[in-house]
This record gives sequence, structure tokens and C-alpha cells, in this order.
Amino acid sequence: MISDNVDGFYGFRNRFRDQNDVLIGLMNRNRRHAGWNANETFALSIMSHDTTWARMPGKEFQQYNVTRKFSAPLIDGWPRESPKGTKLGYTKAIKSFSDQGGGYVSIDSSVNLNITLASRDILVDMITRGNIDTIIAIHDRFVDTLSHFWHWQISPDPDETNITLGNENNLSTFIIRGRNG
Repeated sequence: MISDNVDGFYGFRNRFRDQNDVLIGLMNRNRRHAGWNANETFALSIMSHDTTWARMPGKEFQQYNVTRKFSAPLIDGWPRESPKGTKLGYTKAIKSFSDQGGGYVSIDSSVNLNITLASRDILVDMITRGNIDTIIAIHDRFVDTLSHFWHWQISPDPDETNITLGNENNLSTFIIRGRNG
């Protein structure tokens, strides 16, 4: 696990071998400057097995206002960022796990999202268990005095994935399959 608590970047990687490595990036906006100025609060990037499972739009959002490429929570359908010059998000806790690339991160971005409470805890366990290379658990908490529409959006690369929608026990389900099936 690598981390930059000043800017708010946390990276996980299970090994350094080939296109089947698992890479996970979590972003928080802990400070804002000209070189890193995108809407990336609580952004998630996941790549493995020659597939991009979760991505971010980068500079495309500034040019085209495309929200469908965000793998992040959206409030009222949009990413949010605080104005320049304000105190931003921060890292509450961080712990790397020995003998693997995983770890635990807890971050706060209440100011970034301009709501009463916005926190994310992520646990990444990269101990291989049979066919399972990585387990990711995310716990988000959002609270505000105003009413909002909350969207938890993931954006896999459509050229590398196939999504099947379904219904089980009256609950919507989805399966994302990558290049390797």
C-alpha cells in the first residue's frame, strides 16, 4: 500500500507481475492546487485482469461535463468540490496490512462535498483465496440537513466490460464481466 496523506491518494497493489495484477486507487481531495484540480473526492479506480473496472474522467469532465465516467458518489447527480482556498478533506486513519498490498483507510470530505457529514472507510484485503485475488469493502456515510439525491456510481470501461442487469428476490442486481470472462 502507498499513501499520500497530504494530497489524499491511497494505492493498493497485490503484486508486480503482469496484466492480472490488481491495482486500486482511492482519492480524496485533501488539498487543491493547479496540478491536481479535478473533482475526485471519494473517487475510486480499479484495474485487474486486463480490465478497467472503475475509472474517472480526468480532464474530460472539465471539457465535456460528462458525469457517466465518474466512479464516485454523486450528490444530486453531480460530483462536488469545495471552492479553492477552503480547508478540504483529511485522512482520519490509515493502516497497511503486512505481507500483502492491502490495508484500511478512513477519510472525511464533509467540507469538499459541502454537507454535514461525508466519510468513507475502505478495507482492501489482498490475500489470495482460491480464485479471489482481492476483497474490497467500502462503507460510506452521508448526512445533511438538506434533502438530496444520492448516487453511488461505478464506471467500468465499456470497451473492456459487459454488464448484465437482473433481479433477485425483488432486488436489482448486476454482474460486470471483464475481458477474461
